[in-house]
Amino acid sequence: MTQYFNASAVLHFKEPATLPNTARLLDAATAHRVDVVLEAVLLFVLLHELGHVDFHRRAQAQPQAPHIVWEFAVAEQMNSRKREEFYADAYAIKAVPEAFALALAHAATFFLHLHNYVDATAARAPNSHPLCVNRIAALYAFAAGTATDGAVGHEAIARAVDAGRSVWMQSNRHFSVQALRRYVETLSAVDWSPVQQALQLLASQALQGPADAGA
Repeated sequence: MTQYFNASAVLHFKEPATLPNTARLLDAATAHRVDVVLEAVLLFVLLHELGHVDFHRRAQAQPQAPHIVWEFAVAEQMNSRKREEFYADAYAIKAVPEAFALALAHAATFFLHLHNYVDATAARAPNSHPLCVNRIAALYAFAAGTATDGAVGHEAIARAVDAGRSVWMQSNRHFSVQALRRYVETLSAVDWSPVQQALQLLASQALQGPADAGA
């Protein structure tokens, strides 16, 4: 189901159409978790845009734009517009308390990982924005130093970087719009309700623990 939602979102960037009705397909508990993540995504987007304002304010006050450090997951050519995007991402992470930095980077990954596939289906890499996989890697570099080893997000972000890196090592034909369309059309006919019920049953047993589940 997650792959179906992801593929539908990527296809929507290429061919705007009606998206899946998540309110109907997701149970209440899962929908609430998604809403929480999306609120953090929106916070990142707003802070990122404020980062652009801060970048230009500093550029007017100083001859040189502020220096930032980022890490590449995939080699790419830099330009002034891409440097500004990296700055705005870093601004968003630095704008929140350190305890929330990794959570915000995790939320940003939720969006950027999808858009990495949007870029991969294009004829060429973007020129106005850095590759999304490089943005995720840079966000992680900024946030990881402020988080504990057990904090939520480490594994998810690391996997997104690995997956994003592998995308740019393959031919674009593997991510053609036609293939996405066929995939989405096939999965749109699936009845997801039995899967939802099974997941909720497993989740309830996990919360109860082994002793309670066997009673």
